[in-house]
Parts: sequence; C-alpha cells; structure tokens
Amino acid sequence: MLNIHIGFQKKLWYGWRRDNHRDAYYYFDASPFQYNYWLKPNAKDAPLLQQDITCPDIYFFENEGTIDYESGYIVGGSKVLTGKLYVWTDYTVETSTKRYKQVVKKYKMFPNEEMPICDKNKAYTLDFTLNYLW
Repeated sequence: MLNIHIGFQKKLWYGWRRDNHRDAYYYFDASPFQYNYWLKPNAKDAPLLQQDITCPDIYFFENEGTIDYESGYIVGGSKVLTGKLYVWTDYTVETSTKRYKQVVKKYKMFPNEEMPICDKNKAYTLDFTLNYLW
C-alpha cells in the first residue's frame, strides 16, 4: 500500500505550529498502480473496506491538518513505482469551481462533484520513485 502523508504548519512569531484547520486536496499520477479509497460502513465499529477505483480526479480532506491515507497499491509485479504528487490547500485552490468526474472525500467517493479548481501550476509538487524489495 502507498500511504500518502501530508501535514500543514504555519509560522507564528514564536515558531512553527501545526495548522489543523486546512482543507487539503491532492492528486497523484503513479505507475504501475491500482488506486483505491476506504469505505466506512454505517455500522458502529465496522472495519473500513478497501474499494479499488480508476484514478480519481481529486482526493479531498476537510479540516484535517494531517493526512495519512492509503491511496492504493502497486500492481503487475513491478518493484519500482514512479509518479508525481500535487497538493493544494484551501488557500491555493481557485475561487471558481468546476465539476470533477470522480472525487474521493476521505471515506466516500462522489461522481460529478463540484469543487474548487486545483491548478497544477499552483500546486506543491513532488516527483517520486520508490524501489522496494518483496
């Protein structure tokens, strides 16, 4: 499983402090990869269920501050995963909106969801290559 970890901090006069009131948006393109999200059943204390999906247009987490989310896993017997991660906050997304075909909001997946525009030119980016042993 590929765990995406994102945390936000802000600089104050006395130093850095975790900013837990930020909305987080992220998109990543990885290969070879199977995307998924975690479905939370309505039953109390029910375990999360992994749901495989095609590459979503955006992952969205509201007022999280810190995200640790398993977004999928490597497929095809490869030992190398390459890709690019784009991250936005509620400060870096556009004020105008657009309709996304597939949006993952923590424990649910929404088709045709209206969300702020996430311009890749204004994102925090990370190019990655992961090599691992079985």
